[in-house]
Amino acid sequence: MSSLQQLQRKVTTVVSPFHELLCSLHVLYQPEHHPKRLQWARDIKRQMPPDLLEAIDTLGRLSDEWMGLMLPGRSGAPLPAAGGINLLNDLPDAEFIHLLLNNKVSLGTILEWQQGSSGANRKSGDGPDETSQYLLQHTAAVRTQLIKTLETYERDYFRKEWDYVMPWINTAAAQFQESVSRSAEKALNTLHPRL
Repeated sequence: MSSLQQLQRKVTTVVSPFHELLCSLHVLYQPEHHPKRLQWARDIKRQMPPDLLEAIDTLGRLSDEWMGLMLPGRSGAPLPAAGGINLLNDLPDAEFIHLLLNNKVSLGTILEWQQGSSGANRKSGDGPDETSQYLLQHTAAVRTQLIKTLETYERDYFRKEWDYVMPWINTAAAQFQESVSRSAEKALNTLHPRL
């Protein structure tokens, strides 16, 4: 069996409500980068209280535009929004920071920073940058703000949007899976680089 045939057998499209929740927050964080969703973002932001908008902006800056929080698929099954929120809440602090930093800093380095062993190296550039330092010093507060923001956004805004877009997303997923069966390489090349 060729490697392309093996690839076709291994590619599975999974629609995950939790990941879609994070993608919608990414769009709300930088709506101007998503012209097809710009009007939706403007409309929903008008409905939101200022403290929620501020939290979305703050957490977007701390989480690589919300993309850092994409939990790796553990079972290949869809991850419900509440399930993803619970997983984030239950992560050990170092893993939580690692995820927020979008895996750009190794878990070992974060553990060293937590123990304070690299503080002396800060002048040489080996220590945490400003965002990392903030996360190290305010892990519990950031986690509390994140969980509260996700729960509020999911309950008050995302659920309605999910019910609206879910049929379209399921259709797009099925069409993508069909294109994988024809040519996995061509199908994979159509995906956004972040995927």
